[in-house]
Amino acid sequence: MLLQLCLALLFSGELRQTTTPTPAEARLASYEKRQELAEASPLGAWPFRSVGPRIMGARIVDIIGFSDKPETYLAAYASGGLWRTTNSGTTWEPLFDDTPSITIGAIAVNPNDPNEIWVGTGEHNSSRSSYAGTGIHLTRDGGRTWTNMGLHDSHHISRIIVHPADPNTLYVAVIGHLYSTNEERGLFRSRDKGKTWKKILYIDEKTGVIDVEMDPTDPKRLYAAAWQRHRLAWDFTEAGEGSGLYISEDGGDSWKEQVTGLPKGEHMGRIGLSISKANPSVIYACVDNQGTYTSPEPDPRPLTKKKLATMDKEAFLALDDKVISDFLRQNEYHRDITVERLREQLMAGQLEVADLHGYLYDGNSALFDREVYGVEVYRSNDRGLSWTKTHEKPIPDFAWSYGYYFGLIEADPVDVNTFYVGAVPLLKSTDGGKTFTNIMRSNVHVDHHALWIDPKKPNHLVLGNDGGINMSWDAGREWQRFNYQAVGQFYTVAYDMATPYNIYGGLQDNGVWFGSSSAQGRYDDQWNHMHSGDGAFVQVDPRDNTTVYSGYQFGHYYRTNRQTGERITIFPRHQLKEKPLRYNWMTPLVLSSHHPDILYMGANRVLRSMDMGETWEPISDDLTTDPQGVGDVPFGTLTCLRESPHTFGTLYAGSDDGRLWVTRGTTWTEIGADMTQGLWVSSIETSPHEEGGVFVTLTGYRNDDFKTYVFASDDFGATWRDMRGNLPDEPCNVIRQDPKNDKVFYLGTDVGFWITFDGGNNWYPHHQDMPKVPVYAMEIHPREHELIVATHGRSIFVLDLEPTQFLTEDNLAKGLFVHDPPPIPFSRGWGQKMWPWDYAGEKPDHLTLTFLASEPGTVGVVITRDGEKVHEREVQATRGINYLDWDFQVTPQQAGKTTKRKKKKSKKAAADQPDVHFHVGANGSSYAIAGEYKIELRRGDEATFTTLVITPGS
Repeated sequence: MLLQLCLALLFSGELRQTTTPTPAEARLASYEKRQELAEASPLGAWPFRSVGPRIMGARIVDIIGFSDKPETYLAAYASGGLWRTTNSGTTWEPLFDDTPSITIGAIAVNPNDPNEIWVGTGEHNSSRSSYAGTGIHLTRDGGRTWTNMGLHDSHHISRIIVHPADPNTLYVAVIGHLYSTNEERGLFRSRDKGKTWKKILYIDEKTGVIDVEMDPTDPKRLYAAAWQRHRLAWDFTEAGEGSGLYISEDGGDSWKEQVTGLPKGEHMGRIGLSISKANPSVIYACVDNQGTYTSPEPDPRPLTKKKLATMDKEAFLALDDKVISDFLRQNEYHRDITVERLREQLMAGQLEVADLHGYLYDGNSALFDREVYGVEVYRSNDRGLSWTKTHEKPIPDFAWSYGYYFGLIEADPVDVNTFYVGAVPLLKSTDGGKTFTNIMRSNVHVDHHALWIDPKKPNHLVLGNDGGINMSWDAGREWQRFNYQAVGQFYTVAYDMATPYNIYGGLQDNGVWFGSSSAQGRYDDQWNHMHSGDGAFVQVDPRDNTTVYSGYQFGHYYRTNRQTGERITIFPRHQLKEKPLRYNWMTPLVLSSHHPDILYMGANRVLRSMDMGETWEPISDDLTTDPQGVGDVPFGTLTCLRESPHTFGTLYAGSDDGRLWVTRGTTWTEIGADMTQGLWVSSIETSPHEEGGVFVTLTGYRNDDFKTYVFASDDFGATWRDMRGNLPDEPCNVIRQDPKNDKVFYLGTDVGFWITFDGGNNWYPHHQDMPKVPVYAMEIHPREHELIVATHGRSIFVLDLEPTQFLTEDNLAKGLFVHDPPPIPFSRGWGQKMWPWDYAGEKPDHLTLTFLASEPGTVGVVITRDGEKVHEREVQATRGINYLDWDFQVTPQQAGKTTKRKKKKSKKAAADQPDVHFHVGANGSSYAIAGEYKIELRRGDEATFTTLVITPGS
């Protein structure tokens, strides 16, 4: 009993949470520092290239349509920003990328001015990757510029209502911090367009307001849904006494709680509201009821997990062999556990039925196997004064135990008895909720969060879910997908050694995908889906680029042959009577660089397979604090594994409960204990240069601690030094060291991407063509020397790392520095129209010349051949990296069309003297030919030179 009490105290969040939430002012100050560093950055025009994918979409949190402009929609993504289409979804433009946080919880538009858009930052879903926002933002010019209008410490905003007659008045529902308590939560009102705010409904520091509705016939009548929830790294309280429904009749000055007919108490969870515009006296509510539900109807199956929990030995032995065998296979017991062996061990007393049930512990099954009422639908016919549940039995296969993730309910604007309610499937009722019809189709993703119904044409629906956007024009009978934005929420990234190489990655609720590194972000024909779930880590056998190890949440991994489609489960399970293994949501998996038959996996112990995942053995004890029975989220799990590229057997492991370890063969040694307490080890990097070099990032995200934690060691973790340098505070997710330059590091944070060229003293943010979006994972392709960046909100980007070889302080100090270009083969196709460029112009061959400028300004460019000027122009340079494109066109006035031949003594000598200095393309323009070209860049008295060789070609 004493031990249980100590454990409860240790993991209550009061003793263990050694870090503290970051104040809103500090977060905003860090963003301002980031902006200042960006302005001083020497990275200039160095481009990321988006490689997609986009076809799978990502989590939508809010959608707005315009019935008077049926081709225009706004779509808000959980971590991908705000997008607008003006051509019915054919193309989309981002509107919210240049703000302190592009995570969104709610959007609203001034009904009298569509250019006035409000964005409440911080996702309203309380998921594992629901990022905190920085308040509410306003644009008055359709998204070109934005102003932060306050509520900076709200973290998560769930709903915004703009008064229909007075757009200076608005109501904002705030659910508050996710991982800590705070007082800036509840319902807020502004009467001066966000200049000042008043909190008009407040329950307590753990309870916020998740939804608010305004009576369309009486703007002073408001309905607010309060929700008590609190997440920790090891526990999630998704319901509580604070949850409930409140009504105001005076615009929010006073409130009354309404409980007649609604559930109340510790099991009351998230509530979604919708008023019928056909009859505003009718209100629908979807309520997450976390109370335990026991079905009165007996399960006809002879053996289930639930029955096994209370079954005695005699009852089990009386079961048919096939029943037992099917149960063993369905629940992934070890293959050597046979029916015959089980009967023998049970009869001999070597095994108990409880041992069979104990084997079934699994984080994924625990998520689905809890028996709760789940999401229920209630209806009020008297403006919320009393409520009746619309259905007698629980809605089957709808929300399971995670109703906290859903709150979508929308009443049809014309038919008072028709409404839509969304959780895993999307359901429609046309009889006031007595019965439901699943209107999902094969092209519609699960997990629904937003629905817009055209008030003038109610058969037209726009749906947002974890898979992006769907539209229907027939009230949900058929759907069309509109995923044309690269907004994927990647958790992980990997590569193979094919030519061109492929990129692999796991995504939130969209499984694992792979595609060519040569893909462009606006095309997806080179991306392919491997399997579903929340995609986890991926590793590819470099011997064939076909054998792929991938999986989904809580350690469920496969070995797949991409060519044949053969898939084998390689999920390691504990033995009977052993303590179950604990797996993180994103279970780390490493394919050894020393021998590709060897795999490592991190549970709460490190597991190793010597035969491509066929069999596994533990090679460590429990490397966590072993916190048993302290919450409903698997905790005390390994989050990171990294193998030394220098020596087989040297491994590093990090955990979610702040432990960091190294082994150099047989024993494990804990390292960095002083710096990891209360933090989550988010990444480990082993140096490609020094055997003892190791780098670690830690994150306090799950404590609402947004400080920067990044450290380095030169002695296998015996001692550490801080690598923060000039970094502002941002939670860190991943660090990688450049394999060619040991002073260059790349850092991914919750706010974006950073790079240092001096080992961590000075860091620069870099977002050329990539928004400030969470960077979750990075890998460097060893052959192509390209950095692959996986973002949690804008899919994948690739950065060519060639500039890291010459972007130094010495070269920057030269005023101008040009990087020598490689030889270019001559082509007679220059200037020739070729498919698919027939409709776009000439074939896009060009030279991209990289140069550095110490200061911004005009730079003159002169290209000569044999002393004769062939090309001249001016370019506007920025500080740092710049790119000069030349399509090999020469100007005839400069080059001269022909040169008369002098008389030669022999035909051979005559043949050596060309008639012309250029090639005439099919478009009539003049192009350079084979030869040596001198390129001069000049600014005032500063000049730099390089030489381009065009070799004989086709």
